[in-house]
Amino acid sequence: MGSARPAHPAREITARFAKLPIRNRNTWAGALLVLVSVLSFAGSVRGPFLWDELDVIVQDPSVASLGNIPSFFVKSSEPPREYDSRALFQLKYYRPVTKSVIALERAALGDWTTGYHLVSVFLNAAVCVVFFLLVKAITGHVPLALFASLLYAVNPSRGEAVNWIYSVSSILEGLFALLSLLFFVQGRKAASWVAFGAALLSRESALHVLPVLGAYELCLSRRTVREKARILLPFAAIGAGFLLLRYAIVGQLPPLSTLAPVTFLNTCAVVFQRLLKLSFVPDSAVALYRLETFPALTLEVALSWGVVIAFACLGAFLWKRDRAAAFWWAWIPAWLLLQFNVGGQGEGLLAEKHMYLAWGGFAVLIAAFLLRVRHGLPALLLLIALHGGVTVWRATYWNEPVEFFGAVLRFSPDYWQARYSLALTLGERGLFAEAAPHLERVLEQQPLNSPALNGLANCRYALGDPGAAEELWEKALAADPRNSSASFNLGFLAERRGDLPTALEYYQRTLALGDGVAPRAAEKLRALTQGL
Repeated sequence: MGSARPAHPAREITARFAKLPIRNRNTWAGALLVLVSVLSFAGSVRGPFLWDELDVIVQDPSVASLGNIPSFFVKSSEPPREYDSRALFQLKYYRPVTKSVIALERAALGDWTTGYHLVSVFLNAAVCVVFFLLVKAITGHVPLALFASLLYAVNPSRGEAVNWIYSVSSILEGLFALLSLLFFVQGRKAASWVAFGAALLSRESALHVLPVLGAYELCLSRRTVREKARILLPFAAIGAGFLLLRYAIVGQLPPLSTLAPVTFLNTCAVVFQRLLKLSFVPDSAVALYRLETFPALTLEVALSWGVVIAFACLGAFLWKRDRAAAFWWAWIPAWLLLQFNVGGQGEGLLAEKHMYLAWGGFAVLIAAFLLRVRHGLPALLLLIALHGGVTVWRATYWNEPVEFFGAVLRFSPDYWQARYSLALTLGERGLFAEAAPHLERVLEQQPLNSPALNGLANCRYALGDPGAAEELWEKALAADPRNSSASFNLGFLAERRGDLPTALEYYQRTLALGDGVAPRAAEKLRALTQGL
């Protein structure tokens, strides 16, 4: 694939580009990639903190001091949460590099959300530049590397990782993972090992580097089997060492699927089909699919198996005809392998950020094909423009939480987390009458959802019905005794009606939970104790 001469007018571009010194080629290509990448995602930089960003940036006291950075490498990266509404499928993380970056951002930027967005946008631009260097190193074809990287840079499926501050872990993983692969191709072994380790410490899914390296050795390397094994062994050792370190610090392994074989395979097929679809036809502001499994052969399951079989057949065809193309084809599923552990974390959580690196394989293959055919270059430029336009448009959703969650719910109306988050946003703005119906709908799906019960109680109290609020807060605390917000609110309500013993009891209970509400409970206890 990399050795074929492109047809006119791509041949003319190649000739002109070849006349430039190597340093100038890389400089001009890198500058163009940075410009296009930044412009594609600049529309989201005015966005506020959303979802987990409040937990990992605003409410996590450990990232408030740079002196805590050494401790990030010896403890779990999970922040303290007032109440984890995702507890059923929340993993414990070990991402010390990512958390260190967040601490540095916190020290430099405080609560200036635009600054955090800008960091993500420019880090993503660096990822696109490294991707260009990697494609150039593998193919030896500068125009192909440039156009593939431009197509990669503007693809809408990469939007969640860049527009959502919390997903800086995906960007850091991508940067270090691609650097590891680039150094590997260049023969810089030690640098490749270090970059791989940094990728793992940024996000656990950097383990995908291992199958990508395996595909490279299988498709493109001329080394003997023994030489392949010898060169890949250090990477396997680093991966195994990371898993052992992570287990020692976090104290648990990621949950494995417990689904029946047929259900597991059907769900894997649907996951794969949906990930491929959203990379070409993105859904809403961000693709958040309802968690579900597929035990029966529905129409979507049958279509998904058709996609899987067609994908495998085309891969086999490329293997016989063009090993370089086969590598980029294998690149796509290689970056998705961990997403097929459905049934362990929920029932297969799908999100755009899973395609952040995987789409690079499509970008190279599409660019290589279009640069070979007549009128292919205008078609490629049109595709880049279309993808870029969609990416620019979708980035603007992230600037307004109500619009963002509304766009998500238009695609997936049963996605209760988005509806709950929308209700919280409305409540924070004092729009309690608008927030209450959303919380009621969440409770129709999940009657014992403790945070939703607490949120609806807040609405009822703000709307002048303390009796209904008290009943809902009691239900919230009964549904989950760890819900410190409900406990604190019941103490506050008891204090307001003069029942100080009950108020003290609830405040002490809140303090004992030791999460983000504890300081307020301690302040209330001091005030009441002094008053008594």
